[in-house]
Amino acid sequence: MNATELNYLKSPRLSHIAKSLYAFYLRDLATQDQCIIDLTAVANYLYSQSQYFPTVPNYQIASMCLDELENAGLIRKLSDSESWQGCVFELPLYVKMETEVPKAPFAMTTKWEPGPAFHKIAILCGLEDSSYTLTDLNGFRHYWCSKNESRNQVGWERAFAQRLLKARQQRVEVKFNTETHNALETPAQQMKPQQPSSEELERLQKQSMEDFQNLFGK
Repeated sequence: MNATELNYLKSPRLSHIAKSLYAFYLRDLATQDQCIIDLTAVANYLYSQSQYFPTVPNYQIASMCLDELENAGLIRKLSDSESWQGCVFELPLYVKMETEVPKAPFAMTTKWEPGPAFHKIAILCGLEDSSYTLTDLNGFRHYWCSKNESRNQVGWERAFAQRLLKARQQRVEVKFNTETHNALETPAQQMKPQQPSSEELERLQKQSMEDFQNLFGK
């Protein structure tokens, strides 16, 4: 299971029964290229004779688990059907590991670019959004061109994905710290007591004198 999938499954908003269905049932179907939903088989998987947490699911519970995973972005219907029964699906964050002969390592160049499989590499590294700017790419190229290091294409793509992930995490952290600081900081004008006008002072003095006379007599 890749890092992006794990990040999604850690969400406290996702029920444990839905997490289990994804991790131990749906991924197995995807691995075997059998991405068709059979609600009977789903219900059978969810069935449990546990002494502590017995589970006796039906079609409705099985469909609710699938709906929950769909809302979380972990499963996507490929069939135009409201029902899950017989529905063809895909797991957007699942990346099937392909066995291929690693290509020879090479040094970074100023013309290097990620390949067509970069999105899969990014997901494996925990980066769901694999988009990047030319500034991101040039910064990566120039940094590694100055280093005496060689990697194959997959290795460079993995390093680039990790760099993007780290940069985005830092931006989120800086934004959070800035917003927190601004929320806690009191503006200077709020700290200064408001000075009453001369008319207000005169009115207060007159009111105080009247209150004194009423209390102690003229």
